[in-house]
Amino acid sequence: MRGPDERLLDACIHCGLCLDTCPTFVTTGLEPESPRGRLHLMRGLADGRWGFEEDVVTHLDSCLGCRACETACPSGVRYGELLEETRAERATAAPPRSRLERFLVRRVFPHPALLERVATVLRAVRGDRLAGRAERWPLPATVRRRLRLAPVPEPRGGKRAAGPVDGPPAFLFRGCAARAFFPATEAAHAELLAAAGYRVHLLDRPGCCGALAAHAGESGAAAEAADGLREALRDRTGLLVTTAAGCGSHVAGLDLPGVRTVDLLVALAEAPRPLRFRTDPVTVAYQDACHLRHGLGLAEEPRTWLRRAGATLREPGEPDLCCGSAGTSNLARPETGAALGERKAALVRATGAPRMVTANPGCALQLGAHLRGSGVGVL
Repeated sequence: MRGPDERLLDACIHCGLCLDTCPTFVTTGLEPESPRGRLHLMRGLADGRWGFEEDVVTHLDSCLGCRACETACPSGVRYGELLEETRAERATAAPPRSRLERFLVRRVFPHPALLERVATVLRAVRGDRLAGRAERWPLPATVRRRLRLAPVPEPRGGKRAAGPVDGPPAFLFRGCAARAFFPATEAAHAELLAAAGYRVHLLDRPGCCGALAAHAGESGAAAEAADGLREALRDRTGLLVTTAAGCGSHVAGLDLPGVRTVDLLVALAEAPRPLRFRTDPVTVAYQDACHLRHGLGLAEEPRTWLRRAGATLREPGEPDLCCGSAGTSNLARPETGAALGERKAALVRATGAPRMVTANPGCALQLGAHLRGSGVGVL
């Protein structure tokens, strides 16, 4: 096995400061379920002490890739990079991590039209009712947990503002899940950019940026998505604006000539026109999206914008801990996803806030399911 770069592995000093931020270690208490333990497994793979045996694969597959360990690490270990390299190797040397996960990242999420049809069905049957009925059906527990995640997609968005003709161009990356399940939010994002003085262009292609594929070790599918994004942006200059934390963190690492990838919050901070808000005071719990906080390093920015928009913030405990969504992980490994979702939902409820805000569609879907019936709305 070629394995990950040993110089990157050598950066880990095994201090253990990552342990309390790792969702799988916090849940299980097992050393192989920690970043430090997984780096030890990667080292063994790299030097040939073991191969992709079942127990090794199980621990590597269970990692949510939240990157909270990178924020906690005093040595600058690039754990996310090491994990993706190892999973890419594992994809060529062992059976798929999860056939369901492979199907989702190859056959579902890259095709927005298919996701939009799913969203249409869920609007018609009411995903929350489907989830409620599933609890009473004689189904395997893993199937019930997956059906519990069925959302009620937002109403289709209205006309998207284009902004001033002479404004600097901002290409709003539509992605996959966001456009299907949160079309009204997408329209609001475009309206914000237009109000801030940008000339807004919706980037319909590619359907998926490749983040989910890269996270799952499907390097070929991830590269194909990256090529599609480069083709869509050929001969264009300006900002590529992402609104999903997972997408933004992944796309920021791609070579995209002519454009600079920024999160929506950064685009608004750099906007040619200052935004002024008129809103009624509202109290919200803010839930950090892992890849916004740890991948892009944006922790204070969303809080600043919420306060500027008139919100009073209540902070749930354990802000560094993943909610358990992790791309497609909560579908592929629903037991871990459900345990973390319930833990995070309890922390949100404890704030007493009537609404919860997050910056990633996967987090919103996961926590919307676990807060269902609690009276807490999810934005």
